[in-house]
Amino acid sequence: MFSRPIFKRNIKKPALLILLILAAWAFFSLSWAASNSAEKQWGGVIQFRLSGYALNTAAMQNILDKRDGSREDVRYTAWTEQKSVVIENCALGLKGSFEKALCYFGDNQGIFNIISDKGCALSPDTAFKVFGTTRGILGENVLINGELYAVERLLYDEAASVVYKVNKDNTGVDFDVLNVIPGKGSGVSASEIVMNHNIRSDLVIYYREVIEFFSLSFYIPDSFIPTRWSEFEFWSNTFTNYGNAVKYYFSMKTYAPDTVFRSYMLKTVIFAALFAAALIAFLICAFKIVRERGIKVGVNYIKKCFKKIRQFGNRSGK
Repeated sequence: MFSRPIFKRNIKKPALLILLILAAWAFFSLSWAASNSAEKQWGGVIQFRLSGYALNTAAMQNILDKRDGSREDVRYTAWTEQKSVVIENCALGLKGSFEKALCYFGDNQGIFNIISDKGCALSPDTAFKVFGTTRGILGENVLINGELYAVERLLYDEAASVVYKVNKDNTGVDFDVLNVIPGKGSGVSASEIVMNHNIRSDLVIYYREVIEFFSLSFYIPDSFIPTRWSEFEFWSNTFTNYGNAVKYYFSMKTYAPDTVFRSYMLKTVIFAALFAAALIAFLICAFKIVRERGIKVGVNYIKKCFKKIRQFGNRSGK
């Protein structure tokens, strides 16, 4: 009596193939975007967690002076997350105390290259409390713990209230994280940095390895490759060490940048898994078509589906 032309058999499978390949492409793009965002901020960073051994501005200045004297192509940034920071509006006198304030000293690089030495970045919530608005505040001056800074940026993707650089004369601030970015071709290793500057660290994080390991690059870290195939205990020791490092990483104290980085990695893994699922479903569906219709007919049928996708893309681009 009633026909269902929209769901005819002859358009079910091509529509399904088109939806699967579009879904796979969308998930791949989202995974790549999250991984690329992490790469831009943390890609070249080697991070030392200085648990039990804190650096102050004087110690960091010695590291920078020694670097400049030896002309090493390495950038050093020490930072920490302060529990309480007082921010005052210079014009109105409004002020407040805020948590999760990131302060750093050293080179303006990595996640801290968003501002200049005498600039600061505020979260929208902090800006509203200090200025009463989030509009037209760029360039305005604030006092952070009594030091003058200019507002240069609003923070929308960092889980912090304020980011600023500590004055070198302020020796009362201790930094418990050290970010190091070796220059391209510098050949400076983490072990050399530890020995040259007498750094004691509980954990060293190579962010590029982490990003590439969890992204779609199918990256294998160099530490997973044995130097001699006769090292029979290599794999057991390697996985034991990595297991302990992972346990320590997820149990250690976390800061605002850690939250942002982990969110990027979580998005990368979730979208990569969805991409793989959509791709596998597409291959299964394509295999069924080839098996039902024969290799030649089935392949031509799939080609027509891709042609429809290109035509749809061309119409959408106009």
